[in-house]
Amino acid sequence: MAPAPVLAHAAHGNAFGVPEWLLVATLVLAAALTWLALRTSWPAPRLEPAAAGRLLPGWTAAARRVLAAAAAVAGLGVWLLTVTAGLFATNDPTRNLAPFVVSPQFLLGGGLLVSAVIGDWWRSASPFATLARLLPDRDDVAPAPSWIGPVMLGSFLWLAYAFHDGGQPRAAGAWLAAYTVAALAGAARWGRSWARSGEGFALLFATVARAAPFARDEDTGRVRLRPPVVGLGRGLGREPRPAGAGIACLVVTGAVVFGAIRRLDWWQLEVRGHRTGWESTLVDSFGLAFVVGVAAIVWTVATRGRIVPVEPLVPVTVGIVTAFLLTDALSRAVDVAALLSDPYGKGWDLFGTTAWFPDIGWQSSTRLAWTEIGALAAGAVLAVLVAHDRALATDRGRVAAERALLPQIVATTLLATTALAILLR
Repeated sequence: MAPAPVLAHAAHGNAFGVPEWLLVATLVLAAALTWLALRTSWPAPRLEPAAAGRLLPGWTAAARRVLAAAAAVAGLGVWLLTVTAGLFATNDPTRNLAPFVVSPQFLLGGGLLVSAVIGDWWRSASPFATLARLLPDRDDVAPAPSWIGPVMLGSFLWLAYAFHDGGQPRAAGAWLAAYTVAALAGAARWGRSWARSGEGFALLFATVARAAPFARDEDTGRVRLRPPVVGLGRGLGREPRPAGAGIACLVVTGAVVFGAIRRLDWWQLEVRGHRTGWESTLVDSFGLAFVVGVAAIVWTVATRGRIVPVEPLVPVTVGIVTAFLLTDALSRAVDVAALLSDPYGKGWDLFGTTAWFPDIGWQSSTRLAWTEIGALAAGAVLAVLVAHDRALATDRGRVAAERALLPQIVATTLLATTALAILLR
């Protein structure tokens, strides 16, 4: 096992005999045809009526509570092992659990994909929310500023994609300890519920979970089953706050794309060159900020002067994260399972998993490569669908709604096609 990221995109367009430009053009064409089809066949909002889904039997409420309790215990246990391993165990990054857990592949990619499939699992598993229960609760608190969560999330992305020692155990352990302190300070300031919905990962995962086919019924605690994505038809509501949710999606989108740029020979040889240490960190920090800034500018220009929802960003973010991190996330999950048996590098085998290794065939799997490209294309198409539906749900007339919709479609398609072009390098 090695902490360096696996090249998830070894099998790209040329491996299939398909020109890269054709794949990019196909994505643009798919988004355009989707928009034209929706204009003629989707005259009224449909996602919100479908978002209620079907209420599953009463036993699902009890099963959900049991799973939530188990997730809380597991999340707290992994957090404790990761912090102590990072701060006090072996400094060998190949034998220490911390760099594998505190990695964009596992924590961001894996966590986001699970949220998109099963819903807001982090609300139960978050060690920060569990620890926050030890604090006195407060009802008379003002809402937290919308930028707090994205800034916390940005600290993790900076560690992962810019800091020169980001893959080392001590850096991972120190960051997680500092993040925990910040999360608990936020819970003390803005209430315990903030730790379940306002800290960086809670904000991101709760936002993505709106698109999941499973949801918790607020009145009964039972599980609702619904088609994927339709949950975005209800909007993001008050939790998570829409402004913070949109910023979080843009920060993650830009950071993941920069992570791919950072791997390119052009960046390694021409931009970073022979710089090491803090000089390398400075260059990568600038690149990270630049790419995130470009993503933010594209969306801001597309929505300037208009009250528009941020829900269309969710499919794009999920598609881009899946495209760039799917293979890496699978590999990291196996690595973490193996190192949970020996988190401190002592030669233990607590759960009999230390001999587990990721399948190296994943690195060049044609099926996984097509899955990544398909996820990116699906994200772009679904963004058009969600944007169209949410525009129709506004108070504007249909003509005005469609006029305001077009810049959003251009922006989401531009983000997706740019990501695809980089993915295929």
